[in-house]
Amino acid sequence: MAGASSEDPKSKRSERRDSRRYPVDTQAEYKLLSETKTSGCGRVLNLSNTGLMLECHPVLRPGLQIEVMIAWPGTPVEGKQIKLHAVGRTIRAEEDHTAVRIDQIAFRLD
Repeated sequence: MAGASSEDPKSKRSERRDSRRYPVDTQAEYKLLSETKTSGCGRVLNLSNTGLMLECHPVLRPGLQIEVMIAWPGTPVEGKQIKLHAVGRTIRAEEDHTAVRIDQIAFRLD
């Protein structure tokens, strides 16, 4: 049939991402960079250079400025753990998952 699309809507949604997400499933700490100074722990389920999926309880509402710290695998340097610090905004919340758009990303010794 002319003009009909056989594409799956789910595949179109995943194609809109600018960067490929990689599964990581690792512990993380987070803090909200707002007046509440809320912090907590969770798990990063996937990661790219533009976003991540954080599993945490309670789920975080969209629109919050957040910093997520992820312990990076490897040998400590000068007795300090290498951590990936990602700063961004929560953009979506589903069940126990919070999607975060990353605006800044850096490795630090903590």
